[in-house]
Amino acid sequence: MHGSSLYRIKAADLADEGLDAKTLGQKVERYSAKPICDGISIDKDNNIYLGDLAENAIGVIKPDRSYIRLAQSTELSWVDSLSFGPEGKLYAVVNQLHRSAALNGGEALSKPPYFLIESKLWPPDCLAVTQVVEVGEGFDNREYLVSQPAMGGIGLTQRCHTMTKS
Repeated sequence: MHGSSLYRIKAADLADEGLDAKTLGQKVERYSAKPICDGISIDKDNNIYLGDLAENAIGVIKPDRSYIRLAQSTELSWVDSLSFGPEGKLYAVVNQLHRSAALNGGEALSKPPYFLIESKLWPPDCLAVTQVVEVGEGFDNREYLVSQPAMGGIGLTQRCHTMTKS
């Protein structure tokens, strides 16, 4: 999470009970640089999506190992639990974990809204938030074009329409 590198190892090596700890350790490979993150998911094209915690963003490490920020907003406060659904949409929660009592000397600093985000991926390298569910209250379900690298990685609140209560 706090490291600046992403590592990988083959599943076959992990399953090989004949490898001792030292040999197994030598099989670990640094894959790429990454931001401080939580929540990681990989798509069918080997793009690695993650919650970019320090930047309130969602980013992707592409197969060429380069990183781009797809969406950024103060409303994306601790994006976590990224996962792809069967229809290929990317889901994530925005849980403000860093504001929880456990991480703030017993004082809960998080405040609603908390979000469940559904999004679809549009080439080239674009993320469209198609549904935002706010815990406890309704949120509009309009589609938002979030960011395109050609536009300098502009974030959610600058590119199109900000997420607003309906």
